[in-house]
Amino acid sequence: MRSLLSIPFILFFLNCGNSPLTNGTGLDSHKLDGFPIVIPGSTSATVIFKCKAESTAAVAYGKGSVEGVMPSIANSKDHIVVINGLESQTNYLYSAFCGDLQSPPNPLMLTFQTLISDQPQKTRGIWLLGGIGAGINPIAQVDLYDPVANQWFPAITNIPTPRAYSNITSHQGKIYVMGGLIKTGGVFVAVNTVDEYDPYNNIWKTLSPMPDTHQGGIAISSGNDIYIIAGTTSANMATGTLTNTVYKFTPSLGLNGTWIKYISNTAIFQRVDMPGCDIQGTIFFSGGRRAVNDGLPFQTSDAYIPSGNTTTTLAEASINQARYGSAIACYRPNPKDPFPADPASILIAGGSSTADVFQPPGGITSSNVFDYGLATVSNFTAGGILPASLYYPAIEVSYELRRVFLFGGASLTNVPLDKVYSLDLGNPTTTPWRTESITLPVARFGHKAVILSR
Repeated sequence: MRSLLSIPFILFFLNCGNSPLTNGTGLDSHKLDGFPIVIPGSTSATVIFKCKAESTAAVAYGKGSVEGVMPSIANSKDHIVVINGLESQTNYLYSAFCGDLQSPPNPLMLTFQTLISDQPQKTRGIWLLGGIGAGINPIAQVDLYDPVANQWFPAITNIPTPRAYSNITSHQGKIYVMGGLIKTGGVFVAVNTVDEYDPYNNIWKTLSPMPDTHQGGIAISSGNDIYIIAGTTSANMATGTLTNTVYKFTPSLGLNGTWIKYISNTAIFQRVDMPGCDIQGTIFFSGGRRAVNDGLPFQTSDAYIPSGNTTTTLAEASINQARYGSAIACYRPNPKDPFPADPASILIAGGSSTADVFQPPGGITSSNVFDYGLATVSNFTAGGILPASLYYPAIEVSYELRRVFLFGGASLTNVPLDKVYSLDLGNPTTTPWRTESITLPVARFGHKAVILSR
């Protein structure tokens, strides 16, 4: 765990051609002895530097010009200046100077970027939760993968109640595991248990249970609320009782959060294991298998808007193969990402094309199909086929690397895999999937992957 909490020393330089730090005359007038070292945090930065002689010193900083000047508390050659109140994941210009604190250099010449968080591996990393492993048993172990460092942090924590096919999402910096299947006496049973995980403080908390036992649904975060749609109330599709049901959970309301259950104004597909994700408050979903009937897989799509309690009137595109248990991720770049101009898109990988009414299914026909669609266009394009046919893998995006990662799944019924694949999102429909050298700490399927930055 020590590696998670350490912050590397980073020295940033930008546009230093006319900087007084690199110009001999300017260096002498500012009395700096060498270059500053910057240790960025998420909302602070520590600047370490030397003056040629004992003197007062300060650091001027700002996003475009001087917005503040932080003096050193020492009158010496060595100075450590801590700047607080910064914005996370933001570029700042700065100049360290000695002597006259009333005349900070302008323009500022050097730059640093604050971190996403003070534990960046946890924020940029991909969390794997739930699923079924060896012996067809639910997995408690939670694993964290840092794509930037290509490093696993296995068993970083454990879900208090191990279960599979849960409704899992990240929401306001925490992770929520809601419902799912536990195994008791060799039989899978649906539960309504809700667990909240605070990854930065490593604390689990049991919150108010769902109004019903529930598994195989779609969970998304929107504003202050979490919404769950689709899914069913039991491990047998033929005995489910949900029709157009919406669950809204507000973790911040009440002692342990508050649930509201209501009916959508328009029909929501009555399906289980339907891949779904959200872009700007709209839940996009596709495929899945029919509940309260025969477990038949579908390929049609739709979208639900929580703010209007309705599905859209648009004719959403069908995926390229009828299947359920696919992995889905919504790619949602923001202005602070390395590639902010990339379009918002929907990524759907793998699944099973065989009808089945049980959970986990009694038999699967795993798929190697990958569908890519823009959020603004009603069509899916068939991308590169997966290196293996996979039922119920997990998928999530590394925004720092502009890659999507696919974890685990099953090619044969109830046989979990530990492979990891990735795809370049610069050209998601033309470049092939890559098999990564690293593997999962625990082979699993029926699990979810989440990140904290979205």
